[in-house]
Amino acid sequence: MNILDYDILLEKLNSMKNITKQNSITTRLGYSIPYYTYGKGEKHIMFVGGTHGSEIISVDFVLNLMDKISNKKDIFKNINENDYTFHFIPVQNPEGFIVSTSAVRTLIPKNMEIDKVQKICKDYYYKYREDDINSKENPEDKSLKLHQKMFINADYNCIPNKHKLLKESIKSLYKVENFPKGSLICFRANGSGVELNRNTIYNPGINDIKQKKITYAKDRYNNIRNDIPGPIGVPCLDVNNFEYEPENKFLLKLLDKLHSEKKLCGCFLFHSTGGEIYFEPIFEAYNSKLDKRKQKDITFLNTLIANKYKESTDYKLALTKDEILCSFDGYLRVNYPGVILIELSKMGGNPIAPYGDIEGNYLKTIEENSKAVYNVILLLKSLKDKISKKISN
Repeated sequence: MNILDYDILLEKLNSMKNITKQNSITTRLGYSIPYYTYGKGEKHIMFVGGTHGSEIISVDFVLNLMDKISNKKDIFKNINENDYTFHFIPVQNPEGFIVSTSAVRTLIPKNMEIDKVQKICKDYYYKYREDDINSKENPEDKSLKLHQKMFINADYNCIPNKHKLLKESIKSLYKVENFPKGSLICFRANGSGVELNRNTIYNPGINDIKQKKITYAKDRYNNIRNDIPGPIGVPCLDVNNFEYEPENKFLLKLLDKLHSEKKLCGCFLFHSTGGEIYFEPIFEAYNSKLDKRKQKDITFLNTLIANKYKESTDYKLALTKDEILCSFDGYLRVNYPGVILIELSKMGGNPIAPYGDIEGNYLKTIEENSKAVYNVILLLKSLKDKISKKISN
């Protein structure tokens, strides 16, 4: 079995025949964000994976969806391309994806036997879990973590030389701060060290940096600083002149266009582990200017979608108290209807633990979430048809 890397991703994308490659933008280090569409209907639905570089299964799942939907496989055989336009962004953060998967390759080479892959990933899963337990019992212990020790030999040199600018950028980040050895495996940020889901003006990390407060990430990452650019990542590069990263600017521009044209039905942001659905718009956290009626409508729609999605996965619905960190996906939810974030694998441990049980976790995750997406697509079609009928009357 081949766990995805950037080269395999490109091969898979180039081999797909029924999808249309669309123009996107390039990242700071010159990587084009893969963006494809399928269908020609008025109901537009978006699927996004790979916001965090180390969340491989999210990229895997969006690729799987692209294949099933565009080739009418399995339950998607009756989806009419004249009803929908599907937007696929399998990896929003190609830079971080290259870094993290390059680290994976130091221990799991291409074409390794599936039983060996599974064994390494399951070992990583147990070590990752133990790191979480230890960090809760000893929050001040910033020693090297067990999962980091597995990838202790993965430094910037593991990044192929063809990614020269990216490799130099990672090298410079690790020179500024002595990040723990092995931490390249969990590289969430983009190549500049910015975490895309913290990349909002509302993120409290901005004030921490302005106050020159040294802060560390949580749980099993509590030996990695998150107040300076690095593997966990900062909210922005210049806290005095906030700017969205190109990857997020691209997503905002696309959502703005579809929403202004009244075509946007839903946007699904897939992350890696947790078995949870984030759906609540927390308007007060983002100083939303929407009137109460629109706020109520968005909340109702998101709740409806989340509950429909839950039917096929039995994922937990994450409530307000879990969401108050002012993330980019939270910002999208208060500005656009139908935006939900799904944490895919119940087997936690980015990036490789979801592959520690191929039959019982990985394939089950793909199958259940495919069914959930299908059911929500049908729900959104029904809602859009009803709204269109109401407007025309």
